[in-house]
Amino acid sequence: MDFDLTKEQDMIRKEVRNFAQKEIAPIAGELDEKEEFSENLTRKMGEIGLFGMFVSESYEGQAMDYISYIIAVEEIARIDGSQAATIAAGNSLGIGPIYYFGTEAQKKKYLPSCVPEKDYGDSGSPNPRPAPMPGAAKPRPYWMETNGSSTARKFSSPMRPVI
Repeated sequence: MDFDLTKEQDMIRKEVRNFAQKEIAPIAGELDEKEEFSENLTRKMGEIGLFGMFVSESYEGQAMDYISYIIAVEEIARIDGSQAATIAAGNSLGIGPIYYFGTEAQKKKYLPSCVPEKDYGDSGSPNPRPAPMPGAAKPRPYWMETNGSSTARKFSSPMRPVI
């Protein structure tokens, strides 16, 4: 077996690495510190073709192989894991199910709006913002209860909600 990258895969690695260093690295710390999601950065990732990488050209995708997709996620993750998660989720959770399991009508309706230069595949919806969920559970603080007998147990004890 040949485990070397193809010329196209090597080019993708270099281009995505350059993009990540130029566009993501300068703002990653600030986004993390402020716990913000950058629609602008996500749109830029779409513009360079990071969404719909494995989707055929007939649905406006990039028609690349999965190794190329994995390389792109890996290169983004070198700089910022949350941006890599955005790419991975957009492709695998948003675009993938429609592409592989959707009807032809669903593919024609949703896929072109989920790939480059358009919206970015939030579960196949052309709307980039998630819908509000009335009645959704509110986060509750948790604390760890330990028996104090060993360091290992301190870190492996079950978490229990504060009442």
